[in-house]
Amino acid sequence: MELELIGRKLPAVFSFLFLTLQNMRLGAALFWMLFPIVFIAFVIMFIVGSVIYGRHQRQKRIQALQFFAAQNGWTFVPRATSPQFFQNAHAYSILNHRSGNIIALLQRPHDGGTVSVFDYSYTVGSGKNRHTHAQTVVAFHTPRLMIPFFALYPESFFSFIGEMFGAQDIDFHTHPDFSKNFKLAGRDEMPIRQFFHPQALSFFERLPRIRVDGGGNYLFVYILDETFKAENLNAFLDTTLTVYNLFRR
Repeated sequence: MELELIGRKLPAVFSFLFLTLQNMRLGAALFWMLFPIVFIAFVIMFIVGSVIYGRHQRQKRIQALQFFAAQNGWTFVPRATSPQFFQNAHAYSILNHRSGNIIALLQRPHDGGTVSVFDYSYTVGSGKNRHTHAQTVVAFHTPRLMIPFFALYPESFFSFIGEMFGAQDIDFHTHPDFSKNFKLAGRDEMPIRQFFHPQALSFFERLPRIRVDGGGNYLFVYILDETFKAENLNAFLDTTLTVYNLFRR
């Protein structure tokens, strides 16, 4: 009797399994048919969300800097979009990047000229190697600056490779820590050596991440990939003012 009962139920079991497998195949086919559409929709939503978030963060940053400017005696310049005020083919300047963009600009008079603070971003590389650097830059433009074109930035593996292929690095035997931590480059070595006097060398030894470049009446001070919050900006400005006074004539 049990065998007969099992025999009667087998067709129903096999029918259920067949229908289940058939539905699974249909479900899988439907899944793979809809997957490209769902994936594209997800990518579009991610891009749109990223753009909206980026604009929101940028607006928050601008508002924070506007408030900082109002509280600390700066003038906020709302439509500063490119670093056209200093682009020189002979300069070793961060502002010489073609893809450079100024997000916000604050200015005020200083020492017969102007001092500016702005968020500056630029992109290097392409494809998977594409990378955007964003940092807060302090720029001095005064007649009390008469400096040779130079760039000072922390030593790295890439700067070592650059030296192997002929890029200049000015070292100071009197300050081995400076020479170890920084690469100093420029066309006119002797004037640069005169400007980097012992007091300046000792000061930079205490700030291994700082970057300084410029020439003529311009001086730029920043830390790569460091965007300072408004509440921390005055402390950084004090540091940049010390740098300015080291090179001021």
